[in-house]
Amino acid sequence: MLIDDVWATVGSSNLHRFSLFGNGELNAAISAPEAVRGFRIELFKEHLAQDTALLDDRAALRLFRQIAHDNRQKLDHGDPVWQGLAFALDATTYGRSSQI
Repeated sequence: MLIDDVWATVGSSNLHRFSLFGNGELNAAISAPEAVRGFRIELFKEHLAQDTALLDDRAALRLFRQIAHDNRQKLDHGDPVWQGLAFALDATTYGRSSQI
């Protein structure tokens, strides 16, 4: 989870009662804006196949959303040429079958 290019957490814990109270889970939290921003840039570079270093966190997230939406449209129309790994979920079919 990345929050505002300021704080991040990574690990196995989920926001679920079993993760929070009972199961052995581990997360690391980072509160160092330069490190968190760098983490976001590298993560988005991997998932979008595009550098977001010149964008602030909001603009980068808007770009992520647009690429994910475009990739979903391509997938739905049988176009295999996607940008990166981001896909918007179709709420009407999510969880019923695996399309990707």
